[in-house]
Amino acid sequence: MSTWFIFDVESIGLYGEAFAVAGLIVKDGETLHEFSYVCPRYAASGHNDDRTWVEINVPMMESNFRSPVDVRDAFWKEWIEARAEHRDIQMAADCLYPVESRFITACIKDYENIRKWSGPYPFVDIGSIMLAAGMSPLAEYPRLDNELPVHNPLADARQSARLLLEALSKVTQTNTRNEETSEENRQEDCPCRCCIEAPCGLQRSEDLHQDNRDPVLQERADT
Repeated sequence: MSTWFIFDVESIGLYGEAFAVAGLIVKDGETLHEFSYVCPRYAASGHNDDRTWVEINVPMMESNFRSPVDVRDAFWKEWIEARAEHRDIQMAADCLYPVESRFITACIKDYENIRKWSGPYPFVDIGSIMLAAGMSPLAEYPRLDNELPVHNPLADARQSARLLLEALSKVTQTNTRNEETSEENRQEDCPCRCCIEAPCGLQRSEDLHQDNRDPVLQERADT
């Protein structure tokens, strides 16, 4: 299982500037590290109607930075350190367009010459993995106690991490069942028993087939 860097962003509307970001690093189902960075929401740019939505729906959080740029810098430091420590790490976010994807772009644009080759590749969309697992990415899933309140970025990121692991498990189980079914069908389709004694594709020599043919049919063929 890969190491995951999963995060969530709160911004002034879908296309306004981010004022909060939080996330966690998960390896083999275990949370190794969490972070949360917030600046005053009034410091982030955006439309007034979007600010109204934020005031109604996003809980107040204590600021530990003064500006959105400071928040982006702190986040990018987390990402670079995580990449250095975990070579297999992958960045992921739930339904990442437009908020999280624009946030990553903003981080890179702050110091493009330095950061342009350090972005996530791939940038994994948790919603897409959920879809592949037969889980609706638009459904509202029950939350654990540490996944509340809604729209707190750390609480949201924790739920995203849990849903990602659940979806990956479902996809793995489905793939395993498909492989087992494919193997069973391949053995049934083989005209002799070579696939049972030695799987086709690994050993399909004429001698092996010759040894497993019905002796009566073989005698007729030889005559």
